[in-house]
Amino acid sequence: MRSEFWRGYANNRGRGLLDRDPPPTDVRVLRDTDGQQLILVHVHVTDPLIRFERSRYRSETRDPASFERFLRQDEAAEELFDLQETISMANLTINHDGPLEELYPAVEELAIRYGLSPLRGPRHE
Repeated sequence: MRSEFWRGYANNRGRGLLDRDPPPTDVRVLRDTDGQQLILVHVHVTDPLIRFERSRYRSETRDPASFERFLRQDEAAEELFDLQETISMANLTINHDGPLEELYPAVEELAIRYGLSPLRGPRHE
């Protein structure tokens, strides 16, 4: 299980949502700096095959070509960056097993709840 974090919203006080997998040390530094201003959201994808297919669609050079290598890389990243601790520090979790069209409303609802406005992202570019 690996998390993804959504980026693209901020308010005029600099609050925002992070993307990817910040290590727990980064989260602690941000929380120490901004207090409770940091909103950490764990975007969870249940099926690793879905995450693998999404990584193939992204076509970034860091993404492995085989599912087996993807799983190994995922496990190594979890251990290296202590992602389970980061996940435990999240303010809330959004499930993202479906298409992006289902994720957008959840992110927008979250942004409204925390008083954030869109800066960038697929729906706002």
